[in-house]
Amino acid sequence: MAETTVMNGALSRPGSRFVAIGLSLMAFFTVLWATWSSASRLPSPAGDESQRRGRALQLGFGITFASEGVVIAIVCVLLAINGGYAYFAPAIALVVGLHFIPFGFIFGRTIDFYIAGWVVVWALVGIWLIASQTIDAPLVASLVGVATACGTAAYGVYMLRVKRAILATLAESDPGAAPAR
Repeated sequence: MAETTVMNGALSRPGSRFVAIGLSLMAFFTVLWATWSSASRLPSPAGDESQRRGRALQLGFGITFASEGVVIAIVCVLLAINGGYAYFAPAIALVVGLHFIPFGFIFGRTIDFYIAGWVVVWALVGIWLIASQTIDAPLVASLVGVATACGTAAYGVYMLRVKRAILATLAESDPGAAPAR
């Protein structure tokens, strides 16, 4: 297993930095999602069935997202115990990629499966590159990080397009409504 240098201090360890960055990004996107999903311009679901479906979606999202954070923490602890600091970035990317799979089923969207496939493939390539010592671990972490960022950015663009389509549809049904942004 390839190892990276471990210095004194929690945030001087490369693995700790990856975890801190990953958890910070998770917190940022959670706030972003909460802001987007609670947009006051979107109507509340009407009827008991719509409200039940909405609660089920929120619960599924919350469980999946919380599980992702727990699994990332466990994986990082196990890697750190075994000296596998070099594997932190692709391991975190693997968990991030896998968390899109339940979203595909929960929300009934195929985009989630495409994003999952993209991120998981790059994470597995990163693990292989480190294990085979083909490329230095910091470069692999960068490649996997950029690939993961591209996947999540594509997901963000998709979500913005969906929001605009919803707002445009609402604006068409209510001519006095504000235009979609």
